[in-house]
Amino acid sequence: MVFQALLASIFSGAEILIIKSGFARMKLHSEHFATLYFLANVLVMVPFSFFFFNPDIEMLKLSNLVLLAGLVICATIYNLSNFKGYKYVTVQKAEPIMLSSWIFSIIFAFLFYPEERDIINIILAAIAFIALFFSFSSSYKVILDKGSSFLLIGSVFVGLHSLFVKELVGLYGAFPLYFIRAVFVLLILLPILRPPKALFKPRSMIYFIGFSVLVVIENIFLYWSYDVNGIILTSLFMTLAPIVGLWGSIIFLKEKLHIKNVLITLIIISCIVISLL
Repeated sequence: MVFQALLASIFSGAEILIIKSGFARMKLHSEHFATLYFLANVLVMVPFSFFFFNPDIEMLKLSNLVLLAGLVICATIYNLSNFKGYKYVTVQKAEPIMLSSWIFSIIFAFLFYPEERDIINIILAAIAFIALFFSFSSSYKVILDKGSSFLLIGSVFVGLHSLFVKELVGLYGAFPLYFIRAVFVLLILLPILRPPKALFKPRSMIYFIGFSVLVVIENIFLYWSYDVNGIILTSLFMTLAPIVGLWGSIIFLKEKLHIKNVLITLIIISCIVISLL
């Protein structure tokens, strides 16, 4: 059942490009983008929350509430860090740094979950990430500047976030857990950041709601995949995300096709196919 990871990677591949175009089109501060992003996520999910949410007394146990708080804190920090970083770096320069989020997820999963220590999958993931990193870094020099630092901080908290998801998704379910996370992050951001009322105009909200439909679907499949496939196998599949973004740029943004693009694509697909054998 790896279709969850595959679909999550496809949606994730488009997300960074959509986010960047959103900044360019809306002219928003990153904090305003983050607030509207979570507001739109919640609005998208509210109509469906009554069908997917099944309360369980276990959810009120102190240990689970502490884990949920950790999840919300990690999600708040990594989203703010990433949105902040996008303001200072181009999409191309962000890609090799954003790859580190899945590397941190793999490292944390290896350290905390013995059942995740599949050496074959770890080797395949290492090959895939090294190939991607050298592909991006050969075209764009990786410098740890202000924007890159924000993205790197965000990547660490993405890795920590995956641990909390793995602990809780079996109890809550993928949709309810992401919905609860989005609601609490929104409640944290709104009173602190308070975007100008002028941003809450129909055109902006239509854009954000349309974007949020894709983001919600992506994260539901990602959470679901953590539960059924584990963090490391899911992270391996997420190496497809930059490949999807790469070919999307070639097809839709008319970027030039290089032979290395084809080679990297073949390497990533080969690693994923081997992991399924």
